Amino acid sequence: MSAASQALQWALGGAFGLLGLLTVVDWLRHRDYYRRFLAASIGLIGAVALISTFGSGASTSAALIDATLVLFALSGWAFLLFRDTLVPLPRAVRIGSGLLVLGDSILLIVAYAPGSLSTTKVTALQSVAGLTLVAVWGVCVCEPIYRIWRLSHRLPRVQRARARALVAAYAGIVLILVMGVVASFLPAAEAIYSATATPLAALLLPLFYLAFAPPRWIRRFWRSEEERAFRLALNDLLLFSPDRVTLAERALEWAA
Repeated sequence: MSAASQALQWALGGAFGLLGLLTVVDWLRHRDYYRRFLAASIGLIGAVALISTFGSGASTSAALIDATLVLFALSGWAFLLFRDTLVPLPRAVRIGSGLLVLGDSILLIVAYAPGSLSTTKVTALQSVAGLTLVAVWGVCVCEPIYRIWRLSHRLPRVQRARARALVAAYAGIVLILVMGVVASFLPAAEAIYSATATPLAALLLPLFYLAFAPPRWIRRFWRSEEERAFRLALNDLLLFSPDRVTLAERALEWAA
């Protein structure tokens, strides 16, 4: 790996770690009920990126790998619980998803138990555990991505933009995971994955930021179209209503 690539990975890992920290701090300041699981999910992703970047190396311990993989599994479950706060899930689904993540975490801990690491090859159990992690994380995340995207169509412009930035960010992680799985089975695709995974991950950073805590000027930009439409509607309402009765009728029609 070149020095430039290593520096880029360090910068990216640090940026995701900082994003996770800022997300948790922002939630602690406001204590928003609906965003607590989202803050947990993004915070866990930031912790995973930070540990993976600065804790990787030849001397990486099995315990560190276990912690990283389990935290990543929990980030997907937290995103599913965030979806549950928006559109409640059946109780059986909540319990089942929790048991699924618990079982996957146990499998990961067993597969990467101390003394199981090898510098030459990956064991069959570790391959199964890795694929299971991708599958479980995808199950926890893909349905909320679809549900939140559909829900965004009925939201005001600012909330709609934030929701779509959020689902785009999580969909990007799913894409990176799928590319990684394909590259592990097709050596010819490994070069493509190595060249595209890091730039794609870098594109996800602003999406997460815009989804959780967009700056005020971005919010004003998102609201500008709605405010313009409101001003035009109000202007038409006042100028082209000959009497109060017509004004009231048109106001009700516009509000509906």
